[in-house]
Amino acid sequence: MPKDVFDSIDLKSDYFITIHKLANKMLSMSAMTYATLLEVEPRIFEKLIGRLPQEHQKDIHRLECIYALYALLKEKYSFETLDIISILRRYSFIEASEITLFDNAMKEEDFDAALKLIYHLWNSLKNHIQSGNNSSMGKHIPQTTYCHWNSLDVRNISGA
Repeated sequence: MPKDVFDSIDLKSDYFITIHKLANKMLSMSAMTYATLLEVEPRIFEKLIGRLPQEHQKDIHRLECIYALYALLKEKYSFETLDIISILRRYSFIEASEITLFDNAMKEEDFDAALKLIYHLWNSLKNHIQSGNNSSMGKHIPQTTYCHWNSLDVRNISGA
């Protein structure tokens, strides 16, 4: 956390005191650190939350929001390597043979071939979007991805 942000926290504020006490209680119940508490699986976090005194519902909700916000920020700004192959296999509109070719290119560190395959997949998706046949697309792409792709002007991105 940047020093100026940390310095601006009012340690005497009602928004800090109770949440800090509840978080410390969760740490003592679990023998975790603050960092591991934020990294723990949601089901474990929820079990710990469920053991907190129920008279602090607003602050418990704030703790849940902090946990969710941390997860969202970590996902958005993380530079950790993802298993892109397993992610690609979730989408039925991508041919299994194309995924296998991409997987093999990555394993062989043939990054030129892998990049060409990525552009091929992108071009296929762009063509499908531009064809105006978006009705069938919703069956194959999860709604959040579908909305995301439809909000892009693919012609400007791809140079078409």
